[in-house]
Amino acid sequence: MSEQELLKDLKHIADALQANLPKQAAIFIPQDSLAATLDPLRILQLREACIHRVSELAESTYEAFNKGNRVAGYVLARAIYETVALFWCFVDRLEKSLETGDLEELRETLTRMVLGSKIDKVKESITDILKEAQEPLPKNLNPIYISDCIKEVAKQLPPFKEHYDFLCEVTHPNAMGLIKAYVRNDFQAGISCFGKEQGSLSSHLEKDLEALILVLESFIERYNHSGFLLIRFQKNCVSTYLSKATL
Repeated sequence: MSEQELLKDLKHIADALQANLPKQAAIFIPQDSLAATLDPLRILQLREACIHRVSELAESTYEAFNKGNRVAGYVLARAIYETVALFWCFVDRLEKSLETGDLEELRETLTRMVLGSKIDKVKESITDILKEAQEPLPKNLNPIYISDCIKEVAKQLPPFKEHYDFLCEVTHPNAMGLIKAYVRNDFQAGISCFGKEQGSLSSHLEKDLEALILVLESFIERYNHSGFLLIRFQKNCVSTYLSKATL
């Protein structure tokens, strides 16, 4: 497919995401124990925050590439890959929890994804909030590292990391993100030409757009699947709540 055809497909996906963004949902918290039932709320919030983020990034990525702002497009595409990788890990943890009935790993993952921070003052504030909610403190409040999520996805989709690494090369101000993006040498004329229109990133664009479209399609598929998982998880919470109520 040509670059223009691929951009048209990217816009179609971005428009579809935008048209189907959730605006609100009921908060699911049975009243016997706030801390015991925050999990489905966090699952819901993380799920919907991810689709809003991916939608915004997809729209902006299309606009950047369509205007010929290739470095900006690659930077935004990298952010899509990172968000999809985090979401992929989240869905895997949710599936595992439903299979095993073990909430601890899922709960810690959710807490780190939703509340994790590298900053000590933020961690202290979050700890106070968790104590107030009478929620058991997780083993750590470090954020989930995206590099770990990228590696996890790559085990199932090996090309994922290869494409992500290239996006990182363009994102960083090095050979790909500077010289190849903005410089062309004309040795015959004895001049160097500068500007985004002089760069040679376009030689990679078709392959990278194809990969980005596949990543977005995989996100949509897993987003839809996670809706069924959330319903199952909520039902499990209700069952647990009712069993405790009858003891």
